[in-house]
Amino acid sequence: MAPGYCRADQREWHANKVDWFGTVLMDDFLIIDVGATLAASKQLSYKNSVRAMYQALAVFLQTNQLTTHALVNDDEQISDDLVIRRSDLTDVGFELIKGKLDYWLDRVSTARTASGDMSILEAELQVVLSSQGDNS
Repeated sequence: MAPGYCRADQREWHANKVDWFGTVLMDDFLIIDVGATLAASKQLSYKNSVRAMYQALAVFLQTNQLTTHALVNDDEQISDDLVIRRSDLTDVGFELIKGKLDYWLDRVSTARTASGDMSILEAELQVVLSSQGDNS
């Protein structure tokens, strides 16, 4: 897992679901906090790699219409104060994040995958889309 990455605990993955007591579970929660990740190190190379990683992720999510609004403007760097919450993602986007974000971040942060290589997320997106097609 990438340093500074804020992973929600398993209970939070069930946002807006009702538990057996009839209580609605957490409505919204933080998934990614770029600023917190950047604060993990003062090294410029680390900060640049984190920015590139999250830039690629934000563009991927937007390009595939997996966000509810723009996270980053065209040809602009991501903001250091960018946060991604559950409410920023479509249902398909959230399923993708649940399925493979940790794995992709781990691969990128350990340099086993280039930050611009979205093949892991693209494959998971196809799995999510096909499973949603099966549920229709």
